Amino acid sequence: MANAIAISLFIGLALVIIILLFLRNKKDEKLINPDAEDAVDELMMNQQRRKDKI
Repeated sequence: MANAIAISLFIGLALVIIILLFLRNKKDEKLINPDAEDAVDELMMNQQRRKDKI
């Protein structure tokens, strides 16, 4: 019985972590300009501009 409870808690915790990571990833995707030719290049350019300001 204790094993079943422990397994249930472990699975529940794993699901919560997966959901939180998924939501965080969705939020990060919104920060990238989807209209850019290549979103990765656009992100790298923004990071380079920030470094140049410092």
